[in-house]
This record gives sequence, C-alpha cells and structure tokens, in this order.
Amino acid sequence: MKINKIFLCVLSVGLLSFLSCEDSIEREPSPIVPPNCQNVFFPNSNTTDIELEPTELAQVIVAISREDSKTAATVPIKVFSADDVFNIPETVTFDAGEETTSFVVTFPEAEEGIKYSFEIGISGDEYFNPYINNKTSIKISVIRIKWENIGKGVMIEGLIPTFFAVPALYPFYVDIQKATLPGGITRYRLVNPFKPMESEDFDEYGIADGYPYNTPEDMLEGDFYLVINVDSKNNASILPQQIGFDWGYGYFLTGSAYMNISDDINEYPLGRYDEENDVIIFPENSLFISMSDYNNGEKYSCETPTFIYLNLEAYLNAQQNDNEEE
Repeated sequence: MKINKIFLCVLSVGLLSFLSCEDSIEREPSPIVPPNCQNVFFPNSNTTDIELEPTELAQVIVAISREDSKTAATVPIKVFSADDVFNIPETVTFDAGEETTSFVVTFPEAEEGIKYSFEIGISGDEYFNPYINNKTSIKISVIRIKWENIGKGVMIEGLIPTFFAVPALYPFYVDIQKATLPGGITRYRLVNPFKPMESEDFDEYGIADGYPYNTPEDMLEGDFYLVINVDSKNNASILPQQIGFDWGYGYFLTGSAYMNISDDINEYPLGRYDEENDVIIFPENSLFISMSDYNNGEKYSCETPTFIYLNLEAYLNAQQNDNEEE
C-alpha cells in the first residue's frame, strides 16, 4: 500500500509539472484575415499540366479570381519556385467590378522535349486568405512537344468501311512522327494520313502513296493529324479528332471507342502496340467513326480492325508471315 501511495504522489507531481510546462508554451496565433481582404485565388479552371506544339506560342494564360470585386486592385504575385525559362509578372490588375482576370507567363527560351514548371502564389494581407482551400497558390508544368520524323509507315484502315462499302485491306503509306513524353508515354502522329493518291498505280509492294478513295475535292482545308498515345504498358488510344475529309455527310471524326461510346473496356478494348513487330493494332470495336452531319454525329464502333505499321519492313514481314501461315 505504501508503494502505491508513493507512486501516486510521484505521478501527481509529474502531471502538475507537465501541465505547468504546457501553460508556459507560447502558441503562435492563427492568421487573422483583415476585414477588407479581397480573397484572391486561382480557380480550378486553370490547366496545370500543359502540352504545346512547337508551332504554338510559348506562353501560359493563368486565370485568377477574387471574392470581393468592388474596387480596382493590383495584386502582387509571389514566386515560390520556377525554372529559369519563365517570365512571370510581378503583379496582376483587376478592374473595379471584375471578379476574374488573367495574366500571361511566357517561356520563349524553353527547349522542345523538356518539362518545365513554376509555382506561384498570392502576396499581401489585403489579398491573401489562407483559409480558402489552398487555392492561393498554383503549380503549372509545361512541355513543348518535340516531334521526330521516323519516316513512312503503312496503314490499313478499318474506319470508313463502317459506313461505306470500300475494301478495308488496301494498304497505303503514311508519314509518321514520334514524341517521347513524361510518364512513359510515346506519342505517334500520322501527318495528313488520308491525303489522296498522287500516283495512279500502287507500288511494287501493292501499296498506295495516299488514301485510294479520296480526291482533292474531298479534303478539308489545313493539315490534319491522327494522334496516337501509347502508354508504358503499350496500350494505344486515340482522343477524338477530325481526319481531314468530307464525303457529303460532314467531317469524319474518329477516336477510341472506350470512354467515348462506353466505359466497358472488355467490349470496347484499347489498341495495342506490338513492340516486337513494330505495329499498332486497333482491334474490332476499338475505334469509333462518325460524320458530323449524319445522325447528329452519332458515334459508331468500327467492326473492322485498323493496322498501323511503323515502317515498310514491319508491313512486309507481316505479309510474309501471313503467306507462310496460309
């Protein structure tokens, strides 16, 4: 019993001592937001991971908003970190009554193929409110895509047969470019892949030098690209994009059927990059096709596969293998 009493006395003394120490600790007061604070923040509409074509302006437009817009204001911009290529303004100005404005960050010296980033915030007690869900700062990354010409490949398309009775097995040459992007993504783009044939005949391998069924009158103005993303697991996908011609029913649009027709990846599989044979294959129901003026632009899955051989040798090897199997 004596031992227990001694233990309790020691514990009580220790607890009193601890509480006394706690009372002596000076706490830093929470930030006080002044009553005239305009609550400036970066809206969620900003894109924070930006890819630019080499021909696009080397600049980013950053939107900035405020909750109190009664008066005009010039808001200081604070730079937390930034690669040397960026030119970031020191302030941004709101007109009276203006809730959202924007400013431009330029990077004319940025090299192609390199990812750069900057992080900025809002400075000044009359503008900065630390309690508005961390929107008082923003980090933006940019990359100017570096395209490499890898030469002519061979395409066998299964898009147009979805609508029209054209043979799907005619191969034609396509000019291919390649870019390597962060995150293990390899991007290929076919440059004006559906341009008309220039020669009247197919070459010695039975390949056309353009799309056999187009004429110059079918083509839309400007350049068009068929852009294909291949991820680190060699899955291939196409974001919805025009392919550059019109057969009287509006422009053609194509892309991956998955997530554009349905989120059932078993019924609408992604394409596949066959690294060993240097070919990108979009199997049955992997892609969709639509015409803008037909059935309100309804998307139809393509029941015929599409093959994109990244070079002539890959196509010829595939033909040889098919002949040997027969």
